[in-house]
Amino acid sequence: MNHYYSANDYYKQTFGSKVYRLALSSGLTCPNRDGKAGFGGCTFCSESGSGDFSFSVNELDKAKALVKSKGAEKFISYFQSYTGTYGDISLLKNMYEKALSPDDVCALSVATRPDCIPDSVISLLTDLRKAYNKPIYIELGLQTTDDEVAASFNRGYKTEVYFDTLERLKSAGIPVIVHMIMGLPTETPEKIIKNVACAASAGIHGIKLSLLHIIKGTPMEAVYESHPECFHLTEKEIYIKTLADCLEVIPKNIVIYRITGDAPKSLLVAPTFTADKKSVLNSINKYLDDNNIVQGSKA
Repeated sequence: MNHYYSANDYYKQTFGSKVYRLALSSGLTCPNRDGKAGFGGCTFCSESGSGDFSFSVNELDKAKALVKSKGAEKFISYFQSYTGTYGDISLLKNMYEKALSPDDVCALSVATRPDCIPDSVISLLTDLRKAYNKPIYIELGLQTTDDEVAASFNRGYKTEVYFDTLERLKSAGIPVIVHMIMGLPTETPEKIIKNVACAASAGIHGIKLSLLHIIKGTPMEAVYESHPECFHLTEKEIYIKTLADCLEVIPKNIVIYRITGDAPKSLLVAPTFTADKKSVLNSINKYLDDNNIVQGSKA
């Protein structure tokens, strides 16, 4: 039974085969690190800007070599770390062209913030899509629709900016994948489900659901150490049930790109059960099977 519309299903339908994403570092920074929107970055973010396992765009062959043994034939160049549209247009154009040009790269995906997509970037993406005849996806780091919670972890923009940017990207025909974090401080399972339903309600292409990882050396670690009671998904069973409840409120046509995530084990403070990703995935699948969970059943 297919409990949800997975990225693998979407890739096979769209590209005709299994596709692997190549995690790349843009080398850029973020507006809430350099002072434009704030300093220090989001309080959960590591020094690598959530790109702990990424390569530079000049290391595409190295990135491919890691997955070619798994039978990979097609790839998506994915700028994962920091804010992948936060730079000079000429720099972005050069970077994106390098990522799109190999014949075995079938698409480009760029992770960024809703407040870092001016019309000039949308025009660039539209031109590149036409020039290379390859899909280009934008991944928006929303994390939560609650502005009060967002301010507490230093996101640096209001949720209304997400909806405005989403509409501009949709008008340009650029598919949007929204990133949500489950387990942010003070957010109960009920609130998380409402956040996900709200973010998914505006006509997005896909969604990533990641559990909050508390990383050593981040400001979020200090919050966790002083107020562990504010973190509601540190127990595996509660996390899995909340994830399942979220899947039920996401419309069936939205691609589920992620249902869990990774963090370097040497830096992981909590939840410690996430260190065994295979066990987490097995437990999620068993829960979905046992409870006949189907994406969109409550959307």
